[in-house]
Order: sequence, then structure tokens, then C-alpha cells
Amino acid sequence: MEDFMEGKGIEFYENVLISTKTLISSSLWKDVNLKSLETWVSYFETYDEKVLCGFLLDSLIYRTNLQTSSLLFHALDRAVSQAVNVEKLALSGPLRKVLIKKYPGVDKDKIKIIPVIRDVDPPTKSGPLVARLYKKEVGVNDKFMAWPWLMNDFSDKVKLVVFIDDFVGTGEQFLEFLERFTPAGGLRSDIEYVYAPLGACTKGIEKISSEAPSIKLCYSELIEDGSKFFSGFRLRHKKASPEFVADLKATYLAFMDKVGHQKLQNKFGYGDLELSYVFSHGAPNATLPIFWAANEKYFPLFSR
Repeated sequence: MEDFMEGKGIEFYENVLISTKTLISSSLWKDVNLKSLETWVSYFETYDEKVLCGFLLDSLIYRTNLQTSSLLFHALDRAVSQAVNVEKLALSGPLRKVLIKKYPGVDKDKIKIIPVIRDVDPPTKSGPLVARLYKKEVGVNDKFMAWPWLMNDFSDKVKLVVFIDDFVGTGEQFLEFLERFTPAGGLRSDIEYVYAPLGACTKGIEKISSEAPSIKLCYSELIEDGSKFFSGFRLRHKKASPEFVADLKATYLAFMDKVGHQKLQNKFGYGDLELSYVFSHGAPNATLPIFWAANEKYFPLFSR
């Protein structure tokens, strides 16, 4: 591997590892298991692999339980509240305060919060999980929650539908969800529709905006192209050459083969988004699988 680090790759790796362990032991990353970290880094044996490991940890965007809770609050307090016509809804108070009322009265008939469901994910993932987090962390009243297959039966009183999700990568899966559950007559013109993922990639936002312009997009955190691990590497590390990035990519692929992932699909994350973005409750499928794809001989740092 051509080394733009002037032979200090191991020193870099060790410093990043110390910083990561400090985040865990200081309880800033208390949701990450220190033993899991030690097990995971033990798979990186050669000089090139350790340099790769160092950059993976250095690029990691990890959202703790507390940070995820903040993203949930931001979605309701800022993103959704600013995107919709609150006056037209004629609610009894600010949006979030209405949603957490124990007895919401007629407001519960005006707003429906719908988790985005994917065929490939169990109920413990994505939309359904975020729905539970909204109820647990924010206190959203269950009376506002609805399953997507009930959209056909919404009364004329419904004026706002908020689709909730933890992450949007390419945007393809949300568009498939929308096509699957949109009522036969199409989306109603008297309802405001909002898609509110916690995290969002630029690619997905642009695709949804283009193909579903009637959906308002409200995300708590935007992941831009510069965050892509390989494609955005030289934006983050100005001195790195294209050859170094190519070598790093080759090391990554060889490592994935070494740990038994020769036949794994989407080795660079779903849609080749190359993310190093992880929630405390799991990694999006657009995140590099080196972080989360387990098998009988490889125990990664995180889970899906």
C-alpha cells in the first residue's frame, strides 16, 4: 500500500484505537461494547489491514441512544413542524406537544404517523423500530400511529401523514414502499405527506424529490457525498493519492474475503454508498458491511 502517512500508519492506527476506547470507557459511547471492539480489531493483522482499521474507526459516525433521541426531538420540533402548514391543521398547540398529549382529543384524527416497512426487514428494524423509539423517547401517543395498509381507510379528518424511518440511502426502498401502499386512487390532495427519516443521504433525497415531488422531505441529519468512505476519502484527506485509495479499497476487499464474505452482496453497502454511519440500535444497510456483517468466523463491531 502506497503510504502517504510517511510510515506512520501503525502509529495512526494505535492513536485512533486509543481514542475509540476512551470514548467507550468514558461512557460517551457507552452503548458500544469494549470487548466487541477488541475482538473486531483483532481480525486486522497486517500493516495494510491495521491502516484500514484506523481509517474505518476514524471515519465512524456513531449515534448513541442520547444522540438518536435528540434526532427524534429535532424531527418533530424543527424539521416536520417547519415543513407543514401548522395553521391549516388547526391543532390545539405546537405539533410535538399535541403528539405527546395523553388525551389528544380531535387532534388524533388529523395526524397519522406511519412507519416505513420493508419486506426484507423484520419488525425490529427501520420504521417499526423508530415508531417504538418515538413512543419511548419522545412520548408520542400511540393513538397517532397507523400501519401503512390502513391508508385506504383514512377518514376525511386526516390532514397530515408523516412517514417515519431511521435512514434513507438510495431512496429506492422508500419509493417501493410508497408504490406498494399508496391507495388505488393515489395520494389525497387534501393531505400533506411528509417523509421524515432521522438520517438521509444526498442521493436518496434527490431521487425521492424527483420521483415523488408531492412528498415533503424532512430529515434530522444529512449525510453528504464526502462521507463516502472510499469515494470521499480524498475530500477528507487532501494528501492521499488516487493510488492510495485504490490500495485501501483492495485491502478492504481482500479482508472481506479473508473473513468469509467472498459471496456477500453489496460489499460497499447498499447502493455502493460506502457509509460508516451507525445508530446504537443498528447499522443501516448502506453502511459498509465490514462494520456489521457477521458469520461463523467473523464477529463485527455492530449489528444490523
